[in-house]
Amino acid sequence: YPRSRGVGGSAIHNAMINVIAETRSDFDGLAEMFNDPTWTRDNMQAYYKKIERN
Repeated sequence: YPRSRGVGGSAIHNAMINVIAETRSDFDGLAEMFNDPTWTRDNMQAYYKKIERN
């Protein structure tokens, strides 16, 4: 877990952590719930590829 130093301790640190849905059913379930195919895992994976840094 990332930590920082400063007045206020670790409370001043804002960690932006990205968690990718591992199973297909996570996003596909959202697509089914909202009746919107743009939420499928295949479509969302394209967005993850755009924002990930290697």
